[in-house]
Amino acid sequence: LRHNAFNYDDYGKNNFLCNCTKVGTFGKFCEYNFMSNPSFEETIEHQFSLKLKYYLGSQYVGNRTCYETLTCSFGLLCLDWRNICDGKQQCIDGLDENNCELLEY
Repeated sequence: LRHNAFNYDDYGKNNFLCNCTKVGTFGKFCEYNFMSNPSFEETIEHQFSLKLKYYLGSQYVGNRTCYETLTCSFGLLCLDWRNICDGKQQCIDGLDENNCELLEY
């Protein structure tokens, strides 16, 4: 048998479980939402079906999981959570790169 070295005590000290009461929301503060589908599984399946149908530029069609806490001019695309504090300015005013030292990962 293989020994599992994972320490559940340490894991519990540094992690949390989000229990968002509004259906279709997720994130530490329930700040993310599923745009077109009520569940994570349906959202992922929908996104992959769009990529199969519209291989190039699939971000331009359909609904994506968008970060809506920041008001950002980002053109036709919505701001994805991976665009926050990634070292690249997506918002015209640079709002997506502000206060990154306060961001909790």
